[in-house]
Amino acid sequence: MSSLRPTPGVCVATLVMGDSSYIAGAMVMAYSVRKHCAGGSVPFHTVCIVDKNMTDTEALDCVFDHVVRVEPILAEPMGKRWKRYGAHYDSWIDACLTKLHVFNLYKLGYQKVVLVDADVLVVDDHFASVLSAPAPSGICSDEPNKLDGKPSHLRPLKTGDKVPAASLRSALAISYGMRGCLMVLPTGARHFQQCLDRVAKEKSEKEGYVGKCGDPKCNAGPDEWLLSIHFKDQWRHLEEAFCCRYWHAQTRGVTPIAIHFVTDKPWSRTSKKHWPDFDIWLKYAHACLRDIQKEDQASRSGCKMLGAAIEVCEERRLRSAPKMRGTPVGRPVRDMSRNKSDGVDCRFESRKHTEAPLVVSGGLTRSTDTTGPAKGNSAKKT
Repeated sequence: MSSLRPTPGVCVATLVMGDSSYIAGAMVMAYSVRKHCAGGSVPFHTVCIVDKNMTDTEALDCVFDHVVRVEPILAEPMGKRWKRYGAHYDSWIDACLTKLHVFNLYKLGYQKVVLVDADVLVVDDHFASVLSAPAPSGICSDEPNKLDGKPSHLRPLKTGDKVPAASLRSALAISYGMRGCLMVLPTGARHFQQCLDRVAKEKSEKEGYVGKCGDPKCNAGPDEWLLSIHFKDQWRHLEEAFCCRYWHAQTRGVTPIAIHFVTDKPWSRTSKKHWPDFDIWLKYAHACLRDIQKEDQASRSGCKMLGAAIEVCEERRLRSAPKMRGTPVGRPVRDMSRNKSDGVDCRFESRKHTEAPLVVSGGLTRSTDTTGPAKGNSAKKT
């Protein structure tokens, strides 16, 4: 993309590394963000942080306002390995801390980053309200705040609520902590260095590794564990509908605001089954492809990469009948207004809780109360 308008304070950023097929996923993600967030009051740019060692990344330049090529940050993961999906993470988990480079986006003039995984697709205008959320904000993954959560003595949170220490501890122990698929983070060299310093405390024998990251007792990924702990007593909650599995939302009568393709990816040749949400991705992918039909080299590269990904998805669609999960899209989000003017900032102002005293224990703030109680416009290049 060409010339930029003046740099806004907010950007929507993603990370691409390892498998080059994620380039197509990131392109469609960025397109979906613009489609649903480009008409409101919060200007933003789209930024892609990409491993400088990857090839074919020129395609990203035709969709993102900035493409920042960086050295990967390697750390030895210390958390529990998920028995069912562990192999899904093995190829990239050592480099997942590369996303810490989002803190350095202050160098481009951004004060706040909405960090979105490349395998996410925004499907509802309500996502624009996340641009107004204070940093740090994210999805707390303890049981009361999961769409399929089990009964718990902890209370469910609303968007804008302060995440109690007990909820964060529980989320780290049983799930992902603050979910890495969607986070609103501040920028700054201080955060970048403090996170690296924490990782370096546990030495790794592997060449080129910063250190070790995670907790052997926790299921959270190294990035989720580190960021959850780094902002331990500052997090605000976003409801899971802001970034969730499509089938999960549908079976709970919830309209997804953004779809997270957690395991199977629409663009990946390794995904054997065709799911209904892949059809949604195809619709956005075709629209993105039409949008980048230009004559510059980046656009030609982008068309090639995205066209190949679309072909993979469509061929799979012809081979296999959709599985699922056929509840129609359109049911209202549970406990959430569908009024487009109902911004996250209003929710934060309305969440006035008197919280129990906090004490620091084991690097994580604890609460003595164990019962405890998201429109923007893109400053798009023209």
